[in-house]
Amino acid sequence: MIALRKYTRVTHRKPQRLRKAMHPANTRRSWMVHTLMHFSRFHDSATMPVLLLLCLTLVGVVPIAALASAHEDARAGLEAVRVGDHERGVELLTKAIEAGDLADTNLTIAYYNRGNAWFHLGDYTRALEDLTTAIDRNPRFLEAFIKRGAAYKELGEYELAIADLSSALELNPNNGRALFMRGLAWSLAGDAEAAMRDMAAAHRIDQRFLVTPLLEAVRAAGEEFAIKFTTRAIDSGELGPENLALAHFHRGLAWRDIGANENAAADFTRAVELDPKMTEAYVRRADIAMNNGLHHEAVHDYSEALAVDPTMAEAYLRRGVAWARLGDRTQAVRDFAAARELDDSLIIPDVESITGKAPSGDEAANTDASGGAFLESP
Repeated sequence: MIALRKYTRVTHRKPQRLRKAMHPANTRRSWMVHTLMHFSRFHDSATMPVLLLLCLTLVGVVPIAALASAHEDARAGLEAVRVGDHERGVELLTKAIEAGDLADTNLTIAYYNRGNAWFHLGDYTRALEDLTTAIDRNPRFLEAFIKRGAAYKELGEYELAIADLSSALELNPNNGRALFMRGLAWSLAGDAEAAMRDMAAAHRIDQRFLVTPLLEAVRAAGEEFAIKFTTRAIDSGELGPENLALAHFHRGLAWRDIGANENAAADFTRAVELDPKMTEAYVRRADIAMNNGLHHEAVHDYSEALAVDPTMAEAYLRRGVAWARLGDRTQAVRDFAAARELDDSLIIPDVESITGKAPSGDEAANTDASGGAFLESP
């Protein structure tokens, strides 16, 4: 009987202890202590903070909801930047950053993404701050170097831009975008030769990178400089066919601007040989033919351009002028109608008014008999 009472007392006490032990808070804490004690024997000091964070999360010290919310804000912010809603991106990424709950890597990426958003909003100073933070946190963050270099370029800090883009290229020498961006920075800093080398190298890596921005900048510096520079670029052997075609085209424009139409026509011819789809080269060569009274040749070149791009209102309008010069009223009216349908802002001349010698250069199809402009052309 004593034994039974003793047994009974034990059976009454044990459920009470079990109920206390099974309390959710106690079971979580016991699990945490056991886990830390067990894993501390096998994991180094670098692993323990991550394990501790997991344990604290499970016992409620770091709420799971807070971690999830910060992560969701960071992801939503990135998506907003991707679709072009940069203001919303800044708002969400700021919220994620200030929450203080992102892991180190995710926090670094959040700073980069917010810097990218600031960049697209034109706030280059704030972009620099965030991108610098991202680089400080990860000195091998290639994309951050490229974007910060672009921000420096926009602020006119070309040497700093070149330095950042060079750092990116040290991390990956075959990054076409970094080469292209550094080429732009070199051109703005006044070193056209270095710019051409970088842009040509970028194009060899990725065919999408063309030297057009550099050639436009060179041409803006004056015809004489443009002719000398593009000649060196053409003779360098560094340009692939597409960029070489662009170099011939822009040198042709420079020749045309100083009245050297024969040289210009030769460059436009070489351009279309290298790139048969370069519609602008056909159009400019046709303009020279018009200036020389070679209206059949002009019609041919305008037609070549339209075969590549049937939506070129400019080519229809100019070919209509050529047909009118040849006395073919039907074809002229048809081309003028096509030009108007594609671009109703064009001023179409009266066919009967188009007589005499065609105007020179880009004026070949820009004026009617009274001198009124009806088409703008670069």
